[in-house]
Amino acid sequence: MEKVEKFVKAALGDEVASFTYKAGGRSRKGWRAYIFQNPRRSLGDFVEGPPDCVNVEELVESNWRAFHERNIRLFVGAGVFRVGPNEYADSWGAVEWYPADGPPPERDPSESPPVYAQVFALPRLPVLDLVEFCRVGSHNADVEPDFEQSFELMKQFAARSGPRAMNKMLARKEEMRRRSKLQPHGPQPWRMVRQALTEIMEIVPFAIQFADEAGLRATFLKKVSPRQAKKIGRKILEVDPEAMELPVEDLASLKLSVPKDPKYRPAIPDYEAAMVKYIVTVGKFRMWWD
Repeated sequence: MEKVEKFVKAALGDEVASFTYKAGGRSRKGWRAYIFQNPRRSLGDFVEGPPDCVNVEELVESNWRAFHERNIRLFVGAGVFRVGPNEYADSWGAVEWYPADGPPPERDPSESPPVYAQVFALPRLPVLDLVEFCRVGSHNADVEPDFEQSFELMKQFAARSGPRAMNKMLARKEEMRRRSKLQPHGPQPWRMVRQALTEIMEIVPFAIQFADEAGLRATFLKKVSPRQAKKIGRKILEVDPEAMELPVEDLASLKLSVPKDPKYRPAIPDYEAAMVKYIVTVGKFRMWWD
């Protein structure tokens, strides 16, 4: 373990600390670094940190393959606030307010504690057990999904694309009801995500570079064919319908053309084709729950 610790510290710095955790039905040892990101945060917008602020995404992206070869999972976890010496929390206190008094008061961002990223190095942890460790998909998950309520929201989204999109959605209502049961819910929502990722792993193996309760980012370890990408895309959307817009955003950010659905006028993105193109071209995928 001393060689592993030396290797981890060479990449993450001497401030990295060991900790114990449970995943996959057993206790394990790993390492975690808290890396300063921003001096403050206001209304969900990060304020730029100092010039020497470490970009944790670049740090993980440049090192995860070397860690993977040594059977160590290297990834970015949820951001946290530093609320005291060697003390971190995922929130810095709630503002109490009453709806009758109007909207809650805005916090003064200058009073907020610094924001830190957690970078984990977990030796010998199976990739899929990382889903349990981070409780991926648990964010805002219902104990029992309310399909009718969700369907009403989806209808509002489809209405913006025109009557044809609406009719197509209405025709698929029962199929969508069945698929809703595959989405994260219950006392352990991450289990639905793990099952979907297990099936994806059987198609093409992957490694995870970011994971928290609300999202996941991963890279495939082999070239993905269009046929495989289509299967993978369907598995992702079964468990995470909110992910359908992510490939559209990512292709656009990379200045790659976004496939359009010719059946609609004006044309709208072909979300399934965009998912396939992103997976085949970039070799990555993302998941996200709002």
